[in-house]
Amino acid sequence: MVREGKASAQDLEEVTASLKDQRHQFLSSIRPGDWQGMKGGWSDGMKEVLLDLNDRGHAKIVSISHTLDRGKGICVIEGSAASAGDGIVVTPTDSSGHVILIRRLGIALAIEDESVRPGSLAPYCQLGGALVGQYFRIEGADKVVPWLLY
Repeated sequence: MVREGKASAQDLEEVTASLKDQRHQFLSSIRPGDWQGMKGGWSDGMKEVLLDLNDRGHAKIVSISHTLDRGKGICVIEGSAASAGDGIVVTPTDSSGHVILIRRLGIALAIEDESVRPGSLAPYCQLGGALVGQYFRIEGADKVVPWLLY
């Protein structure tokens, strides 16, 4: 009826409400999975993050930031990973004093580093690089650029 233009205003309102309800139910049903063996890619529109948490407690995180001069700032962290409350704490092997917290916020991934102050550069990042932020999943990203994780 909608496609053929024969729907009334009430029909259109019901269809719209139904679609919103279905979308809300779908998004509400998404739950974080097990962190063990989690591997994949996320983006916030300006940065891409690849994450590999293996079953032996090792983590690798790679972030690629697109800079205003059309360059790319890269951050790379490797270290140990351990569960902590609602997330994972990654302790970089070569950046003493830095602890990275990775949490799930519904379907988003949040990465925090309380040791990095606004405007400062983390020791694991190149100029223009940044890691802290909230990201949404990119399906298949770890398969497109798998060499970044090894």
